[in-house]
Order: sequence, then C-alpha cells, then structure tokens
Amino acid sequence: MQRQPSLFLPVSGCFIVLLLLQISPLSGTFQMWRPDFVLLLVIYVTQRRLIRFDVEFACLIGLMLDIVYGGILGKHAIAYSFTVYLLWGLRTQSLHLRGLRGIVRVFLLTILSQVLLYSVNALAQQSVSGSWILLPAFTTALAWPLAFQVMDRVVSRQEA
Repeated sequence: MQRQPSLFLPVSGCFIVLLLLQISPLSGTFQMWRPDFVLLLVIYVTQRRLIRFDVEFACLIGLMLDIVYGGILGKHAIAYSFTVYLLWGLRTQSLHLRGLRGIVRVFLLTILSQVLLYSVNALAQQSVSGSWILLPAFTTALAWPLAFQVMDRVVSRQEA
C-alpha cells in the first residue's frame, strides 16, 4: 500500500497566495468587484476532498481571514463553513465543479456566502451595502475556472 503524499504544503501555498490577493489594497470601485479568492480555495479543497475535516478547515480558514481583516471575529468562519456544508449536499450531483455548471454553482455559493457576511455585519450594526452582493459573486464565479486549473496543477504535482 502506497503512502499518500502530504498536501499540506501545496494547500498552504495556495492559501498564502490567495490570501495576499484577497487583502491587497484596491481603489474603491475595484474593491467592490474583488473576487473572494479564499472562498475559491475552500470550494476547491472541499470538492477535491483534499482534507478530511472540511467544515473545520473552512472554519479555521475563515477565522484566519477574520483576524487578518480585524473585523467581526467569526463572520467568514460562518460563511465558509456553511458553504462547505452546502457543497456536501452537492457532492452527489458532481464531484468537480467544472465548466458552465461549475461557474453557476460557484456564483450561487458565493452569493450565499456574501449574504451571510452582510447579515452578520447588519446584526453587528455595521454599515451594510447589500446592493453590492452580486459584484464579488460575479467575479468569483468568473475566476473559478482559472483558479481551479492552477490549484489542480499545484496539487497534482504533489500527488505525482
């Protein structure tokens, strides 16, 4: 029986790159259009079943992002954990989110994640601009095919 290689380094490397893309400063207009790069990693890891404890992974990644942003602790953890939970229900329909079907599903998952983030902000009585929920969902869905391909190559090198 062969021992499966550790995927800690490639997943960690992808997380660092995507986190830097997520937190890099942008001007006001472009900030509203920024894809949720870290959510792309959470979706990818869940779909590829790279880590056995998906919800815990999503919660940990979300908490790390909350700490980096310095906002409400736990809002990204809730949004990402709920996304993973929904992906578990989708697993029976498709193992990988590829093609147009994948783009649509990532779009819908990102909208749900954005709604949860905005809901937590509203409950904490922080400023909420609900009209911009679709913008990051749109760009995240468009970034999905490229992100999937890049992460797949990084992980495949480690598995080979």
